[in-house]
Amino acid sequence: MTPEQPQAEPPGLLALALSFARIGMSSFGGGNAAWIRRELVERRRWLAQDEFLTGYAMCQVMPGATTVNLSIFCGTKLRGAAGALSACAGIVLPPMLIIVLAGLAYFHVGKSPLMQHLLAGVSAAAVGLTLQMGLSSARRSFGGRIEWLLALAVIAMVGWLRWPILDAIASVGPLSILLAYHRAGR
Repeated sequence: MTPEQPQAEPPGLLALALSFARIGMSSFGGGNAAWIRRELVERRRWLAQDEFLTGYAMCQVMPGATTVNLSIFCGTKLRGAAGALSACAGIVLPPMLIIVLAGLAYFHVGKSPLMQHLLAGVSAAAVGLTLQMGLSSARRSFGGRIEWLLALAVIAMVGWLRWPILDAIASVGPLSILLAYHRAGR
């Protein structure tokens, strides 16, 4: 969403719950943040890109599942405490029912080669979707080479050096804040 595009009116609680239920039912293997962004920022225009990215960054460093945290953040931003409950119920309850049923089925056919191939394919799709969301968000919000270098530094710290995420944020976060402060002053 570009800054020129108007935001849509906040949704009702049922629309919010149904949107998050659809996201929860259509995203597999950890790609929920990408689906949430697509639904709330691009499709429905309930949130601006910068609002979503701010919330997403905050939800990643908070304890708990990022997707649940993000649903609570978005629901609160859109409709207050009732919106938080609505969005959280939508993202959690339908997939939870599927997981219980899938778990029962897995105990019966989980060791079959067909099931193993199916799970590998679903995992690959989730990784691809997460990468797409990350690159798309970076292209829209990074202002120059410094942001890309900071992002690569975090990837190196967490991905290759196996630092805990909080240590990487503590290392790179102050530089990011200084950069944002410097750019805001211009």
